[in-house]
Amino acid sequence: MTGNYWLDLEETAKRLGVTKKIAKSLCEEGQLLGAEKKGGKWEVPVNSTVLFEHRRQTMALASKKKLKEIKSHLLDYLNIVGKESVTIGDELIQRKTEALRDDFTRNRIAELTGQLERKQRQSAQIWETVEWLTKVVV
Repeated sequence: MTGNYWLDLEETAKRLGVTKKIAKSLCEEGQLLGAEKKGGKWEVPVNSTVLFEHRRQTMALASKKKLKEIKSHLLDYLNIVGKESVTIGDELIQRKTEALRDDFTRNRIAELTGQLERKQRQSAQIWETVEWLTKVVV
């Protein structure tokens, strides 16, 4: 190619601001047009790195534009439906919290009632033993 300057893998990586391993992957994937492996080493045309960088910047701008568009649609959606959804969501969370609190309270009451009943049985057994001992000793 006339007027084309070739870079090795290390120079290519520096120019693109990536690691040597990533530059190698770009060559292997055909992302750097005209890159050739000669004698076990990659040679990359300078023009190819310029084109790749241009594509990368263009895609970054497109991604930012798309992100702005998505944010705009999301804000529109929240303005239209979001306020009611948030209110409904808050009410649902409140109801679930109350239900969980009620379940916990019921379970705790049942647990304490069970403990109380066990203590009452133990107490009754102790009194029976005391009565028996009183009869035996007297």
